[in-house]
Amino acid sequence: MEDREADPRHPSHPAPGLLKGEYVIEDLGLLQQHIIAVGLAGADIINLSISHVWGELGGPTYPEPSRSDKNAVRSAENEGRAVAGALERLETHGRLPLIVISAGNWGRDAYWGGFTLAKLDRPDQVLVVGASGLDNGRAIFSATGSSNYGALVDIWAPGNQVGVLTGELDPDSVTVTGGTSFAAPLVAGVAGLVKPLDPSLGAIQLKDRVLRGAQRRGVVVRDGQYLLDAYEPLRIAAEKQGGPLCGSQPVWIQDRQIVVQRIPGGTPEVLANLNEPGWSMNVWRGGQTISYRNEDDVTKFFTFNGLAWQASLSPNDDDLQWGGAL
Repeated sequence: MEDREADPRHPSHPAPGLLKGEYVIEDLGLLQQHIIAVGLAGADIINLSISHVWGELGGPTYPEPSRSDKNAVRSAENEGRAVAGALERLETHGRLPLIVISAGNWGRDAYWGGFTLAKLDRPDQVLVVGASGLDNGRAIFSATGSSNYGALVDIWAPGNQVGVLTGELDPDSVTVTGGTSFAAPLVAGVAGLVKPLDPSLGAIQLKDRVLRGAQRRGVVVRDGQYLLDAYEPLRIAAEKQGGPLCGSQPVWIQDRQIVVQRIPGGTPEVLANLNEPGWSMNVWRGGQTISYRNEDDVTKFFTFNGLAWQASLSPNDDDLQWGGAL
C-alpha cells in the first residue's frame, strides 16, 4: 500500500499545457479555453481541482496574505475572473454548466484559493469543495497542510487517507490519497448521478440537489456546512412526479396499473397502465426500469427515458436476471 500525502501546491493533473513547471498554472487564458471547449462540447458538470499557489513553490508555510495587500488580492481575483469569464462566454452560447472547484490545501480561508473566487461572480454555477477527514472534520494532511475553509466553501467531501485502487493488475493494489483535489471530483460525480435522473436540471438545480441532499443527511463538518452524501440527492430526484425511483419507495400493481408512493404518507402516483393483469414486479437499473409478468407468464418492461416512463422491449442485458431488484 502506498501513502501519498495531499500536496498543498497541486495534487491533481490538469489539462496538458496549463502548467509552468510541475504545479503553477502558466496561462489563465488557456484555462478559459479548456473550460469553454468542454462546455461547448456538452459538459453539464466540470470539475476544477486547482488552487492558487502562494509563493509559487514556497510551500504551505508561506504566510497568508492580508486582504489589504492589493497585489495578493489582484492575483487571486484574476484566477477567479478567469473561471467566471469562461462561464460568461458559455452563457452567450446557451450553455450553463456547473463548475465544481477544490477549496485548496493550504489550511487557510478558501478566499485565497483564487479560482474559488469565481463563486463571487457566478454563485449559482460554482460549487466549492473542502476536504473532510476520517472524523468528518476538516482534513489535516500533515503538520503544514490542511483543507482550506471559510464562507466560500459550499460542501465537504472525503479527502484524507482515502483508499483507492491503483488500477494495476494486482486487484489488491491500493493507494491512500487525499486533498481537496480528490474531494471535488466526488462532488462532481454525485452531481453526475443526479443529472440523468432529470436531464432538465440546470446548474442551479444540480447544485441545490447536491447541497440539499447533504443537508438532509445532516453531517455538519464546520461552519454549518455539510458532508457530501450520494444517496439523498437521488432520493430527492425520485420525489418528483413522473421521475425515476429510488430506495425504499413502495411500488405495486393495482387495478392493472403500476403505482408508486414517492413520499411516506403521500398520494399514490400511477406510473403506467398495463391494460392486463400483472404480477411479480421488479425494479431494476437504479430505479429506471420496471418489469412485471402477465397472466401468460410473459415478462414486460417499462423504462424511464429521462423524461417519462414508457413501455419498452426487454433490455436484453446479461446482468439483468429475473429476481434482481433495486
